[in-house]
Amino acid sequence: MRLSQINQYRIEHRLGAGSQGTVYQATDTKLMRSVVLKIVRKDRASDPDIRNKILQEARLASAIQHPNVCAIYEAGEHDNRPYIVMQYVPGQTLQKLLAAGALNVHFSLSIGIQIASGLADAHRLKILHRDLKPANIMITDGGLVKILDFGLAKRRTVTAGSDVANAGERSTSDAQSSRFGTTAYMAPEQFVTRRSSEQSDIYALGVMLYEMLTGQHPFWVPNANLERLVHAIQFSQPVAPRRIRPDIPEELESVILKAIDKQPANRFTSASELGEALKTLMKTMDFELGVIPGESSAVLPSPAPDTKRRAGPFSLLVERFLPKGIEGIPENAIAVLPFQNLGTDDQPRYYGLALADMVATRLAGMSSVIVRPPSAFLSLAGTTTDAIDAARQLKARYGLSGSFVRSDAGFTINWQLSNVADKAVLSGGTVSVPSLDLVRIQGEILDEVVAALHNIGIVQQKRPQAAAAAVPEHLSEEYLKGRAVLTRFLWSSSQREDLEQAMRAFESVIDGAPDFAAAHVGLGIAHLHSVINGFGGLTHFMSAQRHLENALAIDPDHAEARLNRAYTFLWRGEKENARLDIQYLLKHAGNDGEVLFGAGVIVQLDGLLEESLRLFGMALQANPAGATRVYNRRARIYHYMGQLDLAWHEVEKGLTLEANHLLLRTTQGYLLFREGQYDKAIDVLSRVIADDPGRRLTYPTLAMCYVVTQQPEKAAALITDELLAAAAADCEMAYRLGTYCVVDGNISEALHWLRRAIYLGNENYPWLSRNPVWKDAHGNAEFDRMLAELKGTYRKNQGRWKKFLGALWTS
Repeated sequence: MRLSQINQYRIEHRLGAGSQGTVYQATDTKLMRSVVLKIVRKDRASDPDIRNKILQEARLASAIQHPNVCAIYEAGEHDNRPYIVMQYVPGQTLQKLLAAGALNVHFSLSIGIQIASGLADAHRLKILHRDLKPANIMITDGGLVKILDFGLAKRRTVTAGSDVANAGERSTSDAQSSRFGTTAYMAPEQFVTRRSSEQSDIYALGVMLYEMLTGQHPFWVPNANLERLVHAIQFSQPVAPRRIRPDIPEELESVILKAIDKQPANRFTSASELGEALKTLMKTMDFELGVIPGESSAVLPSPAPDTKRRAGPFSLLVERFLPKGIEGIPENAIAVLPFQNLGTDDQPRYYGLALADMVATRLAGMSSVIVRPPSAFLSLAGTTTDAIDAARQLKARYGLSGSFVRSDAGFTINWQLSNVADKAVLSGGTVSVPSLDLVRIQGEILDEVVAALHNIGIVQQKRPQAAAAAVPEHLSEEYLKGRAVLTRFLWSSSQREDLEQAMRAFESVIDGAPDFAAAHVGLGIAHLHSVINGFGGLTHFMSAQRHLENALAIDPDHAEARLNRAYTFLWRGEKENARLDIQYLLKHAGNDGEVLFGAGVIVQLDGLLEESLRLFGMALQANPAGATRVYNRRARIYHYMGQLDLAWHEVEKGLTLEANHLLLRTTQGYLLFREGQYDKAIDVLSRVIADDPGRRLTYPTLAMCYVVTQQPEKAAALITDELLAAAAADCEMAYRLGTYCVVDGNISEALHWLRRAIYLGNENYPWLSRNPVWKDAHGNAEFDRMLAELKGTYRKNQGRWKKFLGALWTS
């Protein structure tokens, strides 16, 4: 009979089973949290050795209170069957990550440091793990490492005469371990002594470090079987990691080879010593664990419209920012409206938006056209709003609208291009295909639309026909669904379920059509926004990077893929590559609102504040739907320039449009802090965190407020391991955390985070040199040296950007 409930634990589903017991994911109905429950099999429950082992595991593991060790909550019995309740750790095992190949150096270092830290705490309590392997290392979406399964753990003073011989047999699940399970991570001496030690745990960690950096086991041999592997571990010398991967630093290679030395006495004397060696390397290389690429608001679109808005957004924008009258509207501005569903089938509300978005995305890649994207008309999707009136709201010269219907005969899309001024239809057409083939539909619509634009003089030459393989109907529909829910997430819902549904749809499309670039772009963006919104971590970011690169390999001109890739370069510390991508996009898709916004972000980080203000203004003109993002950015720039009255003006404009915009409210809280209104700042920032606990950018600012109001305990509680992990990859988070450290009086830690912020691309010398909160750091030799070096970098960036933008804006 299937288990459904054990005391207060409701069984959700089975995670795995072994020779001794079964592991379930369950819900603690008292505390309402997910847990893992391991219970002994009925036929083994009477075995006193098994019962004792469960209790021993609970006692030993529960003694280790460390953030990198999976916590034990309870041990008990149900129907005379011993069970143990453990912390549920969402994420992926290291084994799963390694299945895709080697990891990057800083990610590997971070994982190694965290494993060493957890091991050191266990060893301090004289507890050995004895079963370290990638299957027992879980990495959360926030980048936190958890050591799992202390089922083989024993006190160091206990002799383990038979643990090695039976290690593989006692593994939780052969399917979740490497090919030879525990054996592949056993130290050479264990095959002789049959004993575990601190050095054997260190050896296992060294093997995992080798695998993370090279993608292969140090003693792997062709056509390996268990006997050959054991012989290689005992007698062969490993291939030097740098022979496999030359970019590995020599010092790191030395650390790994020392950890897996044949002689235990030649290894590190403790896990703590190994961890310190890795930390020293990380600091020397200026690498840290990371979660978020660049600034967390960099590609974050506006949240859902607030129902309590005091005025309509389009009327406010027209009054405050957009050109007055038809005379000020660009001749080449085109508004692309969501396509209307004329059929009887119940398509999703955003289905037509996704169709139009495909066309708008490719039109935006043409430098001669300014596209008002269909996302700007989200509130009109699924309605019969007049296309010309809708286009007029955003001051476009032309409106592109369409409709679609599916029937037994196939799939038909009708489109028309209208002139807003005289309400005349300039051109139109019908695309009929026997099935929903997105590649063909997009190609045919673009050819006809571009031809119409060419005839009225907007486009100088017709778009060349691009040859592309057809995408089957069921995959085309799956892509549209994915793009629809992704668009809904970006511009309306902000719900995690939408993001996960989009990922599943794009993954399904890629499985069947691996060369469909648009699906790779969609999946890359979904993974990236999973990180940005605090739902995911490094694993999502690595997936984003991979799929965006795949998209560009298939379609090098895909502006959306290149723009999002620029943000990934920031996370990798490759600021110059991010600049090159943005400059390429400004040349070839300089009318696209998202490109202009991304350029504003990069230029702001380089300290060219006036130029970034201009770019954000251009981004707002190109896509007024992103107004709140722009107002938030401009408020921060005016604040950097010391013009707090203008900063407040931008915040007020944004909050008029969206009273609950979390980034604007965070900026509002910081401005209150700057003005000394600490109690008001605490109220604003606390409400932001209450509304969205994942909004990590808000935490350091609130912590500063608590420090200056003599509430240090509340401040310290906000600086969590997850926050530190986030700050290590987000230049804005790193700088805000450093600023908190300054306020808290910890200058050395503040300088560490300042270095990190600069490495990740924050080279905004004008602000970093005059931020009043950092006044106590001036005169510090290291701080002054960093500013001097940054000043030189800023002048170089300033000269290059002024030359590039000057040529671009005068061309």
